[in-house]
Amino acid sequence: MKRFKKFNTAATILVSAATAIFLTKTLLKYYTPIQDTITSIPPIKIIFAIFLFLGYLYMRAISWKFLVQYFGESISKVNSLTIWFFSEAVRYIPGNIWSFASRAYLAQQKQISKNASFLVLPTEVILVTTTTTILSSYAIVKILERGQVNLIFYILTITSLVVILALLLLHKTVTKILKKLLTQNLSLRALLSAIACQFLSWSLYSAGYLVLIPDAKTLDLLLLYSATLLAWLIGYLTIVSPLGLGVRESAFVLLVGTRIGTAEALVVAILARLVLIATELINLAFWASLKRSRIFKVE
Repeated sequence: MKRFKKFNTAATILVSAATAIFLTKTLLKYYTPIQDTITSIPPIKIIFAIFLFLGYLYMRAISWKFLVQYFGESISKVNSLTIWFFSEAVRYIPGNIWSFASRAYLAQQKQISKNASFLVLPTEVILVTTTTTILSSYAIVKILERGQVNLIFYILTITSLVVILALLLLHKTVTKILKKLLTQNLSLRALLSAIACQFLSWSLYSAGYLVLIPDAKTLDLLLLYSATLLAWLIGYLTIVSPLGLGVRESAFVLLVGTRIGTAEALVVAILARLVLIATELINLAFWASLKRSRIFKVE
């Protein structure tokens, strides 16, 4: 376990350093056009992006509520939103698993059975990765058509290694999950609702990026939409990087830079990250104030 922690720390430092160097070099190389791009983005677009990211957050939270119902449990909308938003705050800790684990813990505090709260965790991970993979498939196809086989090879190789490592480390847990799933009385309707919310949430997430791109109407919007989600997926699978920080932005620049310009891609990647974080924090403060004032009954 200690060796794994040391490996995780070393990998986090290595990945963070590599992405920081790449982004810094790009920033210095395109400093002047980056300044021009920043001044060309009107504030109304940033406000619009905030509302799109809010929609993304709420759709993911509602999707989690449906997953709880999928396992035969009931939870109020207010409680489900509170649990999801507060658990997402711990994503700033390295390793994506913490937000999911936190949701499982908070769910048990709201009288959700330990069995259901345990099973929702891997189900949500699978649903998130599957949905974003499907929506980013168009970008993958286009990359292959352009002959950028090396990029796809690296992505698939890294993804495969991560999956294999996860299975080796968690094989007992995976077996336990499968056994528990076979004993559950599942609701197909709730699962379909959760899936629909996931597709809608990721569409709103990508739209939050697209609205920040200068002259996006003249570009291949479907490709940009798909590439944005592929960049998110790459950052997400790089679990050693907290929030995919740096990795997601670097991937976005590499994937989208050839279409909208490297300087524009870097500005959009960093600005979208800042807007999303601000949106999350504002929304979290809103729910924290509601909880303190007890406007809603959150039991």
